[in-house]
Amino acid sequence: MAAQDKRFAREEWKQPPFDAIARAFMSGQQWWDEATHGVRGVSKHHEDQVAFVARQWLDMVSPSNFIATNPQVLRQTLMTGGANLLNGYLNWARDAVAVAGGGRPRGVEDFAPGRGVALTHAAGYCLGGTLLAIAAALPECPGVVRTLTLLAAQTDFSEPGELGLFMDESQVAFLEDLMTETGYLDGRRMAGVFQLINSKDLVWSKLVHEYLMGATTPMTALRAWNADATRMPARMHAEYLRHLYLRNDLAEGRYCCTSRDPVNLSRITLPMFVVATERDHVSPWASVYRIHQLVASDIDFVLSSGGHNVGIVNPPEGPDAHAVGSYRRAGNKSRKVPAEPGDWFAGAQRSRGSWWPAWSRWLREHSSGTVAARRVPDVGIDGRIASAPGAYVNEP
Repeated sequence: MAAQDKRFAREEWKQPPFDAIARAFMSGQQWWDEATHGVRGVSKHHEDQVAFVARQWLDMVSPSNFIATNPQVLRQTLMTGGANLLNGYLNWARDAVAVAGGGRPRGVEDFAPGRGVALTHAAGYCLGGTLLAIAAALPECPGVVRTLTLLAAQTDFSEPGELGLFMDESQVAFLEDLMTETGYLDGRRMAGVFQLINSKDLVWSKLVHEYLMGATTPMTALRAWNADATRMPARMHAEYLRHLYLRNDLAEGRYCCTSRDPVNLSRITLPMFVVATERDHVSPWASVYRIHQLVASDIDFVLSSGGHNVGIVNPPEGPDAHAVGSYRRAGNKSRKVPAEPGDWFAGAQRSRGSWWPAWSRWLREHSSGTVAARRVPDVGIDGRIASAPGAYVNEP
């Protein structure tokens, strides 16, 4: 059982007494999981909240997080004469100074937004994909875009995953009051929530690797992008949480956008390429899959290995390529698709590697060939505009 958890997968954890420590922890974790489910008289929402908090405590007290009970840390300490712990302290001190000063992680300045970005058909990622689906359903959309690509984007929020644990009337009201003061929700608050729902990988693994082992994790384009948290405008975020998360108004045909008429996703008939990821803590793939019941489009649905970020940013080659990556893909040109995600999963063929080449081929199939580049007209006070992505994106 312990070997299935990557925290205890290394050979050192198979030796006594650490094998017994790991097994005892996993047994305790299983006991708490069973103890927090199936409790009489407790609603599912509150049951899930208690189970979530219990898991946070268990992740915090995992034997992998402590020097005395982590054989990898002990071995590294003996080999380096304690230099790993000194390096770990220095890593922690640098991070603490950066957090206290509101700064960004070291190394992100080497990955400027907008550098090396190509144009493509209409595509939206996460919340951007949800907004793109709303825009595509408006009467003004036909004839404006050729295809839609949605990446880890939900349109049906009936099963929002663990983010739903933070979404009830009192929480949304609190956030609305908080955003009234500033006009937006600070990106660091959003980043904190995302770290919390995947704390085992995003918090405790970093603690062990950098603060106990004394190692440093090199900055990459993906990590720099992930560290660039987004401020959420107050009105947009309030409507998103209340109307989409709490009430599921978009999927149920009640959400009004630019007029009194509700947004009707069944208006969408454009070809769609929809990507979800197997270990997504933000947009669970089963939730993303529900778009099949909402639109009138031919959909190529892809389920990528990995999580919310790595499963999407998965190039076929280069430093960010994943050697063990894979994906499942199936279309619905006949508009006949299994209603349940599990049935689709069982019938979709698995392919090794990145899903990007499949997307590239799909885009070529739905393209009309190359055209001469169009000149962008000059605008602004001085007759010019800044090069993409503009100046605002670089503000701290």
